[in-house]
Formats: sequence, structure tokens, C-alpha cells
Amino acid sequence: MKKQLLILLSVFVLITVSCSNNEEPVIAEVVDIPFDFSGSFTVTVIKTPPSAYGPLIRENEIITQINDSVFKTSTTGIYQNSTLAAATEFGFIFNYDNLTDQCTIPSQDLAGVYLNQVRGYSITNEPHGIFIDENTFKLTYEITHTSQVPYYVYTATYVRN
Repeated sequence: MKKQLLILLSVFVLITVSCSNNEEPVIAEVVDIPFDFSGSFTVTVIKTPPSAYGPLIRENEIITQINDSVFKTSTTGIYQNSTLAAATEFGFIFNYDNLTDQCTIPSQDLAGVYLNQVRGYSITNEPHGIFIDENTFKLTYEITHTSQVPYYVYTATYVRN
């Protein structure tokens, strides 16, 4: 039986109740909304510096959980899986640390076979991933190329289908 890991995001809710006996308003406790990275997403990928590709939208990006707090996308950057001829694996791995509430993308070979490295990107030591809401998160990474410096940076926004 597979175990499913639910990742919790905190959402603060303020509830004001009017009381007839002039009591103070009631403030609700923090409500935790589970966020599960696994599943089907629509992903919008923006490449920097921009290219003829423009924003790329994929409507059925599948993310799978491969280990506790370790997830894998089904595509990388603007590459169509069919263009990565030597590849047997597609996508990239990212980790979620529930202690720091951050996503990181470790350095890894593009599609498991190419020398290009896929790795998290940050200018100011920010996390590679941020949460936007309970159905949306964003990952920022770069793909290295031996003849291209600076490397291309990709910002991928995932919205749950």
C-alpha cells in the first residue's frame, strides 16, 4: 500500500462574532489546509532570457511522490519529452522540507542522461519553491549548458487541475 504525504500550509482565519453581552470578539485558531504535491497540474513555464518559445502551458503535468518529501515532475523546462531522444526518464526531482516549509531542487542530470544540470535557482538564497495558495505553487530552476552563460532560468507555476 502506498503512503501519501500531505503537506500542510497554514492559513489564518479571523472570525468575528457579535455577542449580546459585550464580550470580546472571538479569534479562530490557525486552520491548516493540506497541500499534496502529487497529482495533475496545469503548469505555465516562463524561460529567462525569453525566447521564441514564450510562456509554455502544459495542461496535464503529472507530479508523483517517489519518497517521503521527494517528488518528481513529468517534464522539464520547455523541453517536450519527445525531443529528449536519449532519455528514459523525464522531469526533475524536488524536495519539500516540512521543518523549513521550503522546496529545494537538487542538482541533477537533465532527463537522467544529459550533462546539462537541472538545479534550483535563487539570486538571494530564497527557497526554490514558494506556495501561492492551497492549489498553486511555483518552482524556479536553471538548466545549465556548456556553451551558454548565463544559464536559462525557468519559472514554473503549477495549478492543481
